[in-house]
Amino acid sequence: MKDGGVTFTFAEPGFYDDRYRIDEKLGKGGMATVYRAFDQKRNKILALKIISLFVLAQNQSEKRFEHEFKIIKSCSHPSVIKAYDLGKTKEGLSFYTMEYLPWDDLGKLLGFAKKLPAKTVHVLVEQIARAFIVFHSRGLLHRDLKPSNLLVSADNRLVITDFGLAKSPTVTNLTDTGQVFGSPSYMSPEQFEGRQLDLRSDIFQLGAVCYEMLTGRKAFDAQDLPDIYNQVLTYFPPPSASIVSGLSPRWDHFIERCMAKKASDRFANGREVLDALQKIDIN
Repeated sequence: MKDGGVTFTFAEPGFYDDRYRIDEKLGKGGMATVYRAFDQKRNKILALKIISLFVLAQNQSEKRFEHEFKIIKSCSHPSVIKAYDLGKTKEGLSFYTMEYLPWDDLGKLLGFAKKLPAKTVHVLVEQIARAFIVFHSRGLLHRDLKPSNLLVSADNRLVITDFGLAKSPTVTNLTDTGQVFGSPSYMSPEQFEGRQLDLRSDIFQLGAVCYEMLTGRKAFDAQDLPDIYNQVLTYFPPPSASIVSGLSPRWDHFIERCMAKKASDRFANGREVLDALQKIDIN
């Protein structure tokens, strides 16, 4: 494994090793825990993501974790998080390091602001579309685009994170057709049904995120998973212009195209998304 010789003993914040100093826990998800750390070799602060012991016991989890690193590493774009090194702890736990960005995620920003100005939404969606052009052209799918996986700076720079469910054309056996995975309120109909996915599933998720930024409401929201499933397959949310006055009607045309129930009715790729976005009047 590349950089596999890098090891450190997992410890509480404040621990020093030959290379990494663990400073602070940033967050914990279903697969891993992320820490703010200092890399003494690179002489910089970074984020260190380490696989959990529970996940390690699951089939192919370690391969998926390493696959996530390789996808990020291969996708050099200003709106995709940068990855640095892959290694194992002395206890045998896989970890990788990536750039540390002291920004809030979009979910937290929406929690405070409820909705964002149309000009801000335009800037953020454009960055996602440009990232789509790059990684979709390589056959990469994110498959879990949602507000908590989007970091936003004070000057509205956006970076896509968490490629734990991402798929590349070189690895096809980590998730199989028939498996249902993702975040329910942002999943496409074909994702809910466990069908084969392509880049248009990511575009559906972009539409759901865009709607939430403009309106402060999730496009699909219910207490129970079956109800969300039914909404995604049969329901379309109220037009954003009916919720927020003064919005260009082109926003609703844009969102409806992104979130069309049939993948064939959506934008075909990031370039089409970008072209449609540039026709929206935000003055």
